[in-house]
Amino acid sequence: MVLYKLNKFELIIQYISIVTLFLMPFFFINLLIKFSFENKIEYILAYFIFLGLFTNLFFLYTSIKTLPMYRFTILLQKSSLIYKKLDTVIYNFDLSEIEYISQKKHSQVFELNLKNKEKVFLPFGLSEIPLFLNTLSEYYHPSVEYNNKIFKANKQGFMSFILILIFFPFLIIPLFISPYILILYLIGFILTLVTTPNYLKISNNKLEINKKSKIFISDLTVIIDLEEIKDIKLEHSYVPRSGHFYQCKLSTVTKTYTLGGFGISDIDLYCLLSYWYKTYNKYEETNNLPSGKIIAHDDRYN
Repeated sequence: MVLYKLNKFELIIQYISIVTLFLMPFFFINLLIKFSFENKIEYILAYFIFLGLFTNLFFLYTSIKTLPMYRFTILLQKSSLIYKKLDTVIYNFDLSEIEYISQKKHSQVFELNLKNKEKVFLPFGLSEIPLFLNTLSEYYHPSVEYNNKIFKANKQGFMSFILILIFFPFLIIPLFISPYILILYLIGFILTLVTTPNYLKISNNKLEINKKSKIFISDLTVIIDLEEIKDIKLEHSYVPRSGHFYQCKLSTVTKTYTLGGFGISDIDLYCLLSYWYKTYNKYEETNNLPSGKIIAHDDRYN
């Protein structure tokens, strides 16, 4: 089955994009050189140019790094991924050889980290996505301990600090227009702290979702028994001009929970929860549920 087919037109577009991104910094630098900085408006323009230069370099780096992905035709044969350039096989590995998967959302690729320490990219825009995800969840099992496993929320402190530094002028300039803008800032700041993810905890037959309210210094905890779970899926959506999106969703009889923002990618979390659900049910059917730890393993070798 072909998951991704080499498209020469798309490859040319990627090359043109990289060349454009490479030339743009010279344009930004040329503009800065022309400024005399004798009036305040030039300082403001220089600030916007700096933001443009910073953004341009970021996208240039990610585009160069992921460019090789567009040169391959990617096939799924049974449980193996095969990367071919013309008729030459570049990569050929079993899905069980993947150690973990991360998502590079800004460049629209999955990064497959293999057990031999190689890193291989896989585009978000795959063909036959449901079949691929079912095959992936069957053969790829993240090697973690399920019993009382806790995934903490991703820390955003450093990134928030960087964003505040970059956009600091936007926070200050409106204050000179109207002091009432400060009230809007305060309301926005409070809303961002109302509820934030804290951790996700997996036990033998329970899933605990904990969110922390920083205002009232209290925890909001949801505990889901495995018997209540109706469906676990990795939901794919495509938004024109924005790209592909994946979200791990867990549904009970009464509610659907969107899981994310923890120290594990959505696709890894989907595979982990799917295998956890199947493993628990298998032991339950045989009345042989272990009292200790359940370790992820591959049923093919049993």
